[in-house]
Amino acid sequence: MKSLIPREPKMPKLTSQQLEMITEIVFGPELPVQTSDLIFVFSAPQTGIWQTTLSAWQQQLAPKIFVTGGQSKTAGAAYQKLVGNQTENALITKRLVDHGVPVAAIIGEDRSSNSLENVVFATQVFDFTTIKRLLFVTKEHVVGRHWRTLKQHLPANVELIPYSYAAEYDGVTVRRDNWQASRLVDRVSGVNFYGFKHIVKKAILRQSKP
Repeated sequence: MKSLIPREPKMPKLTSQQLEMITEIVFGPELPVQTSDLIFVFSAPQTGIWQTTLSAWQQQLAPKIFVTGGQSKTAGAAYQKLVGNQTENALITKRLVDHGVPVAAIIGEDRSSNSLENVVFATQVFDFTTIKRLLFVTKEHVVGRHWRTLKQHLPANVELIPYSYAAEYDGVTVRRDNWQASRLVDRVSGVNFYGFKHIVKKAILRQSKP
């Protein structure tokens, strides 16, 4: 199935202040890493996801890991080459176990096909009222979107701590301090397409207020 999300959507001309506002919305809050009750993994087939999760585990940031991920319904040949017939959950779990994480420390779901389902399906198999702090693993340039998704579906008292890594596109890493470069704006806006028009509009309106 072809993705409905354009990889290079049109971007309006924005001021430096508007870009700063968008950075805050897209990349989310910058918070100190803290020990948590659970490591929540937004699934992806790239190695950065399981490597970052492993790093969190090795630092003993939480006693349990929740791994999400079925198979994407919109990915192409490159995705199939990475994942094959297995789920993203199975791929990530195998890597973690191969690198010393006990099977008993890993829980999860394997039906989701996008980040919203990662969270929704997780709530169907795990009682999030039993935890107070959640450390979530994802890419830097989707922290904001994933933060908002978790906030919408998890109990209000669960504290969220992002633990992210800088994803690489065409040999360039996408970070908070460099995404405004022309070749990276398209990547960030494409990944955040569902909410990006609203984000841009919000930044423009916020700056226009006296």
